[in-house]
Amino acid sequence: MLFLLFFLLRDGESYLRQSVALVPLPAERRGTLLKYLGDVTRAVGAALVAGLLLAACGSVNAATATANWVAQSGFLSSVKTLVGDAQHSATALRNTSMASSSRHTVCEVLFVDTQTANASLPTPDATSTALLSAAYTDLGRGASRCYGATNVAARDGALLQLSLGLAKLSEATARVASASLP
Repeated sequence: MLFLLFFLLRDGESYLRQSVALVPLPAERRGTLLKYLGDVTRAVGAALVAGLLLAACGSVNAATATANWVAQSGFLSSVKTLVGDAQHSATALRNTSMASSSRHTVCEVLFVDTQTANASLPTPDATSTALLSAAYTDLGRGASRCYGATNVAARDGALLQLSLGLAKLSEATARVASASLP
C-alpha cells in the first residue's frame, strides 16, 4: 500500500494526463469531467476527514461504555437482589413443610426480579449480554419450576436450574467487571 502511495504521489500528474488522454471524449468535455471528478473527490475526502475528527473527539471506549451501563442500569444491586431471591427460593424448595402459597410468593418475587434485570439488556459488551441473558433465562426457568414444584423430583429440578442460573450469573458478573476495566 505504501509502495503504491509513493508512486502515486511522485508520478500522479503524469498518470492523470495519460489516463485523461485515454477517455474517448472531446477535450472540452474531458475538462468538465475532470473538474466534476475533482470536486467529488474533494467532497468525499472532506467527509472522511470530518468523520475521523468527530470519531476521535467524541468516541467512548468499550470499557467506559460498559462502566456507564453498570452505573445506569443498577446492575450491582440487581445481581445482589437476584442472588438473595434465588437463595430464598432454594430455602423454600428445601422446606417441605412450607405452604405452597408462601413458596409461590417467594418464587414469583424471583421471577419478577429476573424479568426486571433482563429488561436492562443489552450491555455494550456482546459477550456480557449473552452471558447475562443465559443466566437470567436459567433463573427465570428455576423460578417457574419452583412455582410448580409439588414433589421431590420437581423441587430438585428447580434447585438445579437455580444453581445453573447462579453459576452463569457469577460468570457474567466477572465478565462485566473485566469488560469495565480500562
